[in-house]
Amino acid sequence: MTYNLLRGISHQATIPAVQKILRKGEAMADVAFGEGITNYSNTYAQFPGVTPFVEYLADRHSTERDNIYILDGGMQANTMVFNALGTKKPILTDQFLYDRCLQTLTLLGFTVIGVPMNEEGTDTDALEQLIKKYQPSCFWRNIRYNNPTGMKISMDNVCQTAEICARYQVVHHLDDAYENCGTGITGAEDEGPVNLSHPSLKKTVLVRMTTKEFSPHEKISWIACGSESEIAKRIINLAIASRLNSHYRLQASYYMAMINGDYEKHISWVNNAFYQPRGRSLNKGIEEFFSGFACPRIEDASFFTTLWLKGVSLEQGKQIVDTAADMGVKVTSGIPAIAPTDAENQPELVMAGSYPVGISPTSGHCISVLEKMGGYPVRLAPNACPGENDPYEALKILRAAYDKVT
Repeated sequence: MTYNLLRGISHQATIPAVQKILRKGEAMADVAFGEGITNYSNTYAQFPGVTPFVEYLADRHSTERDNIYILDGGMQANTMVFNALGTKKPILTDQFLYDRCLQTLTLLGFTVIGVPMNEEGTDTDALEQLIKKYQPSCFWRNIRYNNPTGMKISMDNVCQTAEICARYQVVHHLDDAYENCGTGITGAEDEGPVNLSHPSLKKTVLVRMTTKEFSPHEKISWIACGSESEIAKRIINLAIASRLNSHYRLQASYYMAMINGDYEKHISWVNNAFYQPRGRSLNKGIEEFFSGFACPRIEDASFFTTLWLKGVSLEQGKQIVDTAADMGVKVTSGIPAIAPTDAENQPELVMAGSYPVGISPTSGHCISVLEKMGGYPVRLAPNACPGENDPYEALKILRAAYDKVT
């Protein structure tokens, strides 16, 4: 049996329920909108999605409908924001970030510099100093459910970084993954959508999306720009040129599921039936097999967190990941989730023929961070089905791999 601690594992048990909900939403959309929802247009007046859904999202984020753009997935939306920057000036990120963020920016040719973090989120003094030093185009940060610290970032901290970025005319880009992930989690309140009418956030650009567990094949993402966001004017040109996606029926189905309560009920079930049991199993395994290692308890629906393997070098860390795989446990290196500390030491890439395809798990761009943390990071995620992929047993085997290598 293979135990998998990686993200993105399908909840096979949810698929019939999801398909039933989406079919119901589509049938309701047919009645409400008629066959018009199958058509799409690249004209500004009809752009960029099912009008009631656009208006619903604009209302949720307290912005104008012209500042909402609906797409297929989170990284597609983030990449559109980067392309809209229109420059290759450096990009700042939080020091610990979602692994695909760093990989995407690196493959797009950006110089990336990580901003140190503290218990509130971004170290705001360090952010301001790095902006002065590098004059970046953008500060991209993950908040709440998608950052590998395992914590949800303080919204006060988000507003503080937005004010700093506005002061220096740097695009403040929030990746706020997953709608309503806190639903049904004991002691975890979903703070709701980011309010872009907040005085500090009127220049912010936000990316959000539906959860992977709500659809077996498709996700819906959206870009929401504050009313004073300059980048909105550039995003609209890219959006009109590409026409974004043609999944208007899926957009309408999601919209209906959201307004009739099916979406929230489904996510509550997924959280209670899958995330919470898996989180308890992960915590039990961490406490028993990795006591004293740096890893926050999983109290809510955070999708990513990092277990630091104590006293392990880059090469040993890679050996542990490979050894665990040979023993039936799949974990992933956390190296691609650590941003460079300066412009001179950028990530080393893995090549497939003549093409770069990702960041090396032994990239030395983050050695100073590894030394500070005293180990090698591997990634865990509480989003697989307990019983089929029991994280407690997987952590037991991972500890055996750690002991074997060290």
